[in-house]
Amino acid sequence: MKLFFFFFVYLQISFGQINDSLRPSNYPTKIKWNKTEIKNDLNNLTTDTSKSSTIENNIKSTRGFRIQIFASNEYEQVQLTKSQFENIYNGAVYVIFDEPIYKIRVGNFQNKKEATVELEKIKYLGFANAWIVPDNIILK
Repeated sequence: MKLFFFFFVYLQISFGQINDSLRPSNYPTKIKWNKTEIKNDLNNLTTDTSKSSTIENNIKSTRGFRIQIFASNEYEQVQLTKSQFENIYNGAVYVIFDEPIYKIRVGNFQNKKEATVELEKIKYLGFANAWIVPDNIILK
């Protein structure tokens, strides 16, 4: 048993160090970030969830709730569902990409009570599996 353990450790040490030599020459060793991409990412973050933040184009956002009505990894299906939903619902509808899933979320609710009232309406429209999720919301 000890011999097996030492053999296993030897293999880990010996072969664990060749990973860099197996890397293709065109494989990036460091991710290059565009300053605009970083700025956009930082604008989408809210570090203090108790206060609202102002996004670059003067739209205020804060933590709140939305209603998720659909999720799929197929973009075309999400766009079709969104289009159908917008035909029967008068309100803000968002498609959020959280790799690898596209999510359709509805509304900008500052508290869960508002979201719950709207959830019942959405379920009545035929989206029985919809649910409330915490999310960054846009303030009016």
